Amino acid sequence: MNTAVWSALHFLVDFVCACAMYAFFCDGSYESLLIYNFCAFALQLPLGTLMDLCKGRCHRIPSFCATLGAGVTLLGAILHPAILGLGNALFHVGAGIDVLETDRAKGLKGRGLGVFVAPGAIGLYLGAMLGKRTGHPAVFVAVCLLMVVLLALQWRKGSADQIPVAHSTIQRDKLLIVAICCFAVVLIRSYVGLAITFPWKSLPLLGAFAVLGAASGKMCGGFLAAKFGLCRTVVVTLLLASVLYAFGTVPICGLIGIFLFNMSMPLTLYLLAEKLPELPGFSFGLLTFGLFLGFLPVYWQVELPVSPSCLGTIGSLISCVLLFGAGKAAKRHA
Repeated sequence: MNTAVWSALHFLVDFVCACAMYAFFCDGSYESLLIYNFCAFALQLPLGTLMDLCKGRCHRIPSFCATLGAGVTLLGAILHPAILGLGNALFHVGAGIDVLETDRAKGLKGRGLGVFVAPGAIGLYLGAMLGKRTGHPAVFVAVCLLMVVLLALQWRKGSADQIPVAHSTIQRDKLLIVAICCFAVVLIRSYVGLAITFPWKSLPLLGAFAVLGAASGKMCGGFLAAKFGLCRTVVVTLLLASVLYAFGTVPICGLIGIFLFNMSMPLTLYLLAEKLPELPGFSFGLLTFGLFLGFLPVYWQVELPVSPSCLGTIGSLISCVLLFGAGKAAKRHA
């Protein structure tokens, strides 16, 4: 139940953030966008580390922070993008820790992570659509009220029971390899996902399919890795994505490429968190910091001298090598 409610709240929190940014804060200079992204993604690293240090005294700290974050998000939607981003960060890392621990306790092997991260992409897309159209206040208010109801339900139920945490047994040098590879894969995915602009994505229906493809890919990645193994899933999905991206100007190829490319999302988080079981907040925050760094070249309009198709192919191949290497390093010294 925890994961289901946190996933629904993930959709709503991201919906509110995107709607507020486009309706109230994006004034053409895009300075607000940088402030929001820094607070929403970069701050998850220190916040997650603090939660790791505090939850030993009270295992409900992550749930409390997620609930607080959702409330701060609602407040930030009418005040300032920094407050909006802070609320987003508190929610994501708090709920993320709870989902990680629930996933581990139930032996889901990353399935829960995919379910949790997937709705965010849809929430961002729909929230941006509403915000760009100056919004419908009734819809925005209804979403806010639904958030309050779900938060009350989640807090009444409480977070997962406290789970004894085993300490990492992987060697430090191998752990460093896993962390660097996972971080690099997230950075590449962030940049490639934002930088690739196929002409067909400007069409409303195909643009919506692209978002659904990314969201379903994030969800399916966890399930496939749990069934077939992380390394097999990485090799098959990312190699196929590299081929399909080469023909990405054809809508069906581009859509399937996006679907396959995004399957690495829950895999990086699961892999790092499994090797740092005592630091789930740090693991979550480290990878979201990679998302922020991947956003910066796009924000600064740094363009590589390659076509979108080539960029997708190169990004998929590099991600495949890095994530396969991380998986092998982690498995060899598990």
